[in-house]
Amino acid sequence: TMAEKPKKLAVIGAGPAGLAFATTAASRGHQVTLFDAAEQIGGQFNIAKQIPGKEEFHETLRYFRRQLALREVTVRLGVK
Repeated sequence: TMAEKPKKLAVIGAGPAGLAFATTAASRGHQVTLFDAAEQIGGQFNIAKQIPGKEEFHETLRYFRRQLALREVTVRLGVK
């Protein structure tokens, strides 16, 4: 459902929850900026993807990178 009154939203943290919220909010018409202190998106997924047998986290992060771009989410990495 599209928002009746789109808002400018700041999402702090580009881990799994922040990524999911940012892409969902943007898909509903909000203008979203996603911030993270790390230099890459993913949070704990970046650790999990290193575990043998958990390589699917690479694909999950690829999916979110694509969704952020498609939904025109502004991403600011390396900021505190």
